[in-house]
Amino acid sequence: MKQQRTILIVDRSSTNRQTYQHYLSNLGEIDYRVSQADSGYSALKICQNSSFHAVLLNSELPDIPGIEFLTKLEKILPVAVIVPSTAIAHQFLQAGAKDYILKDKITPEVLQHTLQSVMLREQAAQGYDEHLKQQLHQSWIALKQSEERLHLALEAAHMAAWEWNLVTGALSWSPNYAELVGLDPNNCPTTLEDWETGVHPSDRLRAQETLAQALESESELNNEYRIIKPNGEIRWLNCKGQIERNEQGVPVRMLGVTQDITEVKYQELQQSRLLNTEKAARVEAETANQSKDEFLAVVTHELRTPLNAILGWAKLLRTRNLDSDSIDRALETIERNAESQSQLIEDLLDVSRIIRGRLVLKPTSVNLYAVLSAAIGGVKLSAEAKQLQIDFDDMDFDATISGDPKRLQQIFLNLLSNAIKFTPQGGKIIVQLTSNDSTAQIKVIDTGIGIHSDFLPHVFDRFRQDHSNSASEEGLGLGLAIVRQLVELHQGSIDVQSAGEGQGTTFTVRFPLV
Repeated sequence: MKQQRTILIVDRSSTNRQTYQHYLSNLGEIDYRVSQADSGYSALKICQNSSFHAVLLNSELPDIPGIEFLTKLEKILPVAVIVPSTAIAHQFLQAGAKDYILKDKITPEVLQHTLQSVMLREQAAQGYDEHLKQQLHQSWIALKQSEERLHLALEAAHMAAWEWNLVTGALSWSPNYAELVGLDPNNCPTTLEDWETGVHPSDRLRAQETLAQALESESELNNEYRIIKPNGEIRWLNCKGQIERNEQGVPVRMLGVTQDITEVKYQELQQSRLLNTEKAARVEAETANQSKDEFLAVVTHELRTPLNAILGWAKLLRTRNLDSDSIDRALETIERNAESQSQLIEDLLDVSRIIRGRLVLKPTSVNLYAVLSAAIGGVKLSAEAKQLQIDFDDMDFDATISGDPKRLQQIFLNLLSNAIKFTPQGGKIIVQLTSNDSTAQIKVIDTGIGIHSDFLPHVFDRFRQDHSNSASEEGLGLGLAIVRQLVELHQGSIDVQSAGEGQGTTFTVRFPLV
């Protein structure tokens, strides 16, 4: 059987009275019969004609001061007063109030426990049996235990509870909110504007819009945003809340929790990075496999071409039916193709040695002018065949580095051969050798077909060829890759610039001087 208790609620605001009555109607163990008064004098008149177990009084009355109401109350009734601050609460307690509730801390649980407490204390004071005193003590213990359990649960989950009064605009938080956001407990936000100032500037507008949308649609709030703590640390918070309405269906407050989700966000970011890295690695592996397949096809073609020429002329020589001019031509062709095949094989061996770290340099003091002059002499006939002009200017005759003469000449031969290969007939190639106090710089500049911007980052990759021009289809795509490796083995660097197709190309090599 439910206990019946009569309560008089005295508050100038009808919304507040309805809200408090709604809070009391949700308690299952006690059947509260509630009367309402909107002023002090009307409440005093009601008390003259009716009997109540307790009075719930708002300290701010429209007609008389709340403390004066207590002095005029003829019947001895337990009064719980709703106050805006603890300082005012002490004044009411001295005037005879039995307990108080801070206005911005009212919840159904707090209201129910407070009224039960004042009524039980009043019963105990009037000489009721020890059982009622135990009820009072147990009610107080249950309230404290409930608060402690809630505090521990919120703390363990890195959460804080909050309440926003939609009527007064007051915002209140559980005690652990200050620790969660790194604020002084006395400086926690008490209004919506205070809360907004704590949101990260980049997230503030989105957080405001999310809250406004939840209020407009009267749906559940789910708001993620960053804050900047006073020490400069940035943390991610997730704010969830629900709207509560009075008996008329009017929203009166929003209750919710705020949780620190920084670690979750960092894990999501790390997972995203890992997925992107894995995706990039997969694309790179697929590209590498495709390049290897293309490389094998090119190798087969490049090795077979000189072999076919050698075998064809060898068979003709065996017939012994050739005149002297044809024999000379056959021998020249066999020699040229054999040298081409030998160079292909040497390139493959160089790449293999570089990959395995087996390429050994034989360093000595090397005059770069001499090496460059020899390399230019080595490609002179090829350049003349295409009517290309090679200019060797800005010469530093004394630039000397430590290096392997044979490998250095291989570097410049490859760069010059590459320039000749991709420069149309009648074009020009410029070789420059300059130096400063610590570095020698060599530039090979051509007026050739240039390099497409998409392919520029891949110029020095092994087995990579620019398929946008037919000239690159010849060869294995190893020459420039070998050049870069040899330059780096000499503690140097190489880069390439091209304004685009048809704009020529410039290779720049730098070596430390001795």
